[in-house]
Amino acid sequence: MAIMRETTAALQSVLPQTELSTLLKLSRDQKESQLIELMHIVTGIRLYNKKIGKGGAGIDNLAGIFLELLPALQEKLEASIAEGQRICDRITALMEKDSMSGNTHQMDPGDYEAFAEAAANCRQKEAFLHILGKAIEDCEKAGRAHLDKYYAELEAITRSVTPPRKSVATKEIYPKFQELARAWTGVQEETRLLSIYESTMSGVNSHGRVVADEYTEEKLANMLSGVEVLSDAQRLEKSGASEERIEEPLSDQVRIYRPEQIVNFPEMTTEYRGFCALSLSNGNGMLLRGNPQLGIVSYREKYYAFSSATAARAFAFAPLKHTSVITTLCQMRPYLIPLLEMHSTFSSMTAQKLGLAGAAPKTRCDAGVQTEVHAPTRCFVKSYEWNEWILRAQASKLANIRQTVTKSTQTTSSGFRRDADTQVYLPKDNSTQTRRDKATAVPKPVVYMAGLRGSAKNTAKPAKVDLTPDIVSHRIADDMEPKNH
Repeated sequence: MAIMRETTAALQSVLPQTELSTLLKLSRDQKESQLIELMHIVTGIRLYNKKIGKGGAGIDNLAGIFLELLPALQEKLEASIAEGQRICDRITALMEKDSMSGNTHQMDPGDYEAFAEAAANCRQKEAFLHILGKAIEDCEKAGRAHLDKYYAELEAITRSVTPPRKSVATKEIYPKFQELARAWTGVQEETRLLSIYESTMSGVNSHGRVVADEYTEEKLANMLSGVEVLSDAQRLEKSGASEERIEEPLSDQVRIYRPEQIVNFPEMTTEYRGFCALSLSNGNGMLLRGNPQLGIVSYREKYYAFSSATAARAFAFAPLKHTSVITTLCQMRPYLIPLLEMHSTFSSMTAQKLGLAGAAPKTRCDAGVQTEVHAPTRCFVKSYEWNEWILRAQASKLANIRQTVTKSTQTTSSGFRRDADTQVYLPKDNSTQTRRDKATAVPKPVVYMAGLRGSAKNTAKPAKVDLTPDIVSHRIADDMEPKNH
């Protein structure tokens, strides 16, 4: 609650509630810019309140955390590098003793290859830890720069609000609060980055424990009786103390560059990450640091360093042979490619080609299959044939056709005769209808009243006379009528 109350009070002092409507009318980009600016101002106010002891609840002491984590991480890094170097120096001494014994190797080839793999593992761990150490140094520089800026901005704000000044213009104080918040955020990011580096180092050390558990001090002590163990620094010091230098001319194929001849000599990049090329070739992957102060051998626009002048002279007599042996060795042991920085040599080679000495490497990945709802109709070529002998027979037929002549004759039975069509007009339909009209008429009744006028003698009475013709008489009359044909 204290954090919320303090944040609310600081925010309302910068953005009153009456101005919220103005903020809501802005575009999306303008709103984001205004909110980020408000966040920095409020954070700067709370940081200043923590400094004067009037607020800042929930704010961690990032300066103390950063300065406490940094030396502990650097000490842990140095211990990890020293442990890997100690194991690598002992293994390298054993390999060097066996390689110098000539053709009578005292070590089993399988054990020698296991030692070479363990030494390469230690060298890889050492190289990665050196890269991590460089990143920690950059993080330290950036974090200390943010801390200096943080304290400088706090001091500037304190001077601005110190009496007798009763008020400070917002245009003057708000930018300082923003810079204070940015400096504190930078320290926070660098502290979080140091935590990530610490977890990464723990993971690397856990993988490196495999070699440390396999080649313990007790196990190597019995094998190192009478063997001088030298570190890389001691080897460089020993080779540098001797007055022997790589002299010219070694051969017509190589050139020698000395430190006094080139201004930027320390910046020259040598092949195989600075390891001795002859030790890699003759020692079957033995990793010995080269000493550039003896001179750098140039062959085909590439630069090589060697552990001694004798090794440089041996390499100069047959440089192509030694570089080819190292390339073949990297094909057999792909883990040497990143260690020796030979990515450009194997950039065009596939993983299957790199695994010529053993089984092809197996890769795993997550895959998903989705059934199509409306799958497109596939076109099947029925004339496709995969059988080699059928294809040869078809090729022979085509070759014979080129040497033959095709002749054709058309007969009545030929399948290619001319088509003929005939159109037939069907007969017309004819019909005759005979009909005789016949009708029957009902006679019309006719009644005559006689004697209605009377008579001269007045003796006649009226009488009803039916004059309706008979039907039979009508039929007889019709039959008697002449017919016209």
